[in-house]
Amino acid sequence: MSTWLLWLVGGLYIAGPVLGCLLGLQALYFYYIGPNLPESKRLPAPHWSISAWLIAMTIMLVILIAGHLNFSLGTGATIKSAIGWAKGWLLIALFIFAGAVLPIRREIVYRAICRTGKYTILLLPLFLVAPFVGLPATLWVSPLQIIGGSGPEYFATILYTLEPGSGAPRWQFFAPGRRRPGWWGWSI
Repeated sequence: MSTWLLWLVGGLYIAGPVLGCLLGLQALYFYYIGPNLPESKRLPAPHWSISAWLIAMTIMLVILIAGHLNFSLGTGATIKSAIGWAKGWLLIALFIFAGAVLPIRREIVYRAICRTGKYTILLLPLFLVAPFVGLPATLWVSPLQIIGGSGPEYFATILYTLEPGSGAPRWQFFAPGRRRPGWWGWSI
């Protein structure tokens, strides 16, 4: 249900980076401060490949900064690109690190996925009927857009979109959809 509430207020674009950073900080805490914990609560050291991901993403940041300096793109563009790197590439390493270090119970993840699916099925009739009864495609764009991002579609509460060529409705639910049909002839 929380995923759909975040979708409703336009907070999904922010939720991923915030969750990644919180889990990454918690993993760092347990990994580096964990040795001071009692033996029963101590976590095992992560596999070497986890460190390789963290190192690789850091190298990508160094390359990004070097490229900006090489082409004299300026401080503003460098900071904006570094924030984009943190919201994308760094999150990959943080989620992998957190998943390797934190004692996450699979059952909780399974239950969350099933509940999201349940609420999606319950809301499906509203989404399917919306374009045919005249409901607006975009309900609103969240004021959280001030934080910035790729565009307003990441902060919008969208019931459906219309295919540009045919005018057929498309549903993207709580994720921005693709703009072109896939190789199978339709898009999700």
